Amino acid sequence: MILRFVLLFLSLIGIFISGSLFFRTPNLRNRSLSFFILLFSLQILNFLYGTSQIVYLYPQFIGLYFFTSGFLYGPLFYFHVRSFNENKKKIRWKHLFHLIPCLVMIWLTRDFYLTLDGYDRMQIIESQFFNRILYYNYAIVAHIVAYGVVILLEIKHLRHKLSTVDKTYVFGVCSIYLLSMVMHAFFVEFAGSWRDFTPYYLTISVYFLLVGYLLYTNPKFLTSIGGKYFSSNLGEEEMKAIVAKMDALFKSEGVFLQRNLSLSQVAEKLNIPSYKISQSLSTHLAENFNDYVNKHRIKHAENLLKSSDFQHYKIEAIAIDSGFNNKVTFYKAFTAIHQMTPSAFRKAHIYERVK
Repeated sequence: MILRFVLLFLSLIGIFISGSLFFRTPNLRNRSLSFFILLFSLQILNFLYGTSQIVYLYPQFIGLYFFTSGFLYGPLFYFHVRSFNENKKKIRWKHLFHLIPCLVMIWLTRDFYLTLDGYDRMQIIESQFFNRILYYNYAIVAHIVAYGVVILLEIKHLRHKLSTVDKTYVFGVCSIYLLSMVMHAFFVEFAGSWRDFTPYYLTISVYFLLVGYLLYTNPKFLTSIGGKYFSSNLGEEEMKAIVAKMDALFKSEGVFLQRNLSLSQVAEKLNIPSYKISQSLSTHLAENFNDYVNKHRIKHAENLLKSSDFQHYKIEAIAIDSGFNNKVTFYKAFTAIHQMTPSAFRKAHIYERVK
């Protein structure tokens, strides 16, 4: 009974952390982990509901969540790992094929949604467990395992592009995913009942909620860990030299004005490995690559906003000329640095232009 209360508490904390991660930093890395934690937290609630007496009083939701949600964990975690690639930080329409297994499962269980009420679903789950439901569980396990392989291949592809800090994080969370995969397969095969899954939900929720909590309370905790434990890979002087080369490149060639500029492109220009640049920026400046690029773009935009020669330019034109893809991204980056909008900044410097 105590463990069930602990699971209830962890699930509610997970929902809170998920929402906080989603709105705190709007990027693929945080949002994919946010949805992952939300799905797992809801699955814990579904587990508590399905293994309690409440299900006999309110059976309306039995069998509506578990089978379909099981096919979303792999894709979400894959996109979380994939987001560490500077060139793969967005989801496009072509990536919707990752939803096909989930849609297939919805079709296979369509009677659960369309024709059966809660009591009928409960009876089918009990009477057809070995010739139907168990195969759905096997399919979920196979799907999770398949994505485990895909994720390992993605990490293999990424390993030379990641900083030591990011590499440590990716290998860490991937280990948790693989552990959950093994545990889930074990319990599906050997558990006597659904209640026996309690240790699985307890263990995995603690791991993933801890990662989510760290990202929520300190979004740059990877940087701080890197500065404390991993900076020995590069000497202080070498990192200073790399940052100096970055500054010189940005000043002489203005590469930051290039939209969709990636870390790998800069690394190729400087003939320096990407991970060394990333580590130098995070350790020496406490910034990631995007922060560094945006800082230069904002500085360029400041000059345009102050100049009387560009007063006829709209804010969106200033954003594009400064290397941003759109006005929304520009507004967010500019406001984060100046605590005012570009329009307010332009108005505040009217006197300087007149003078």
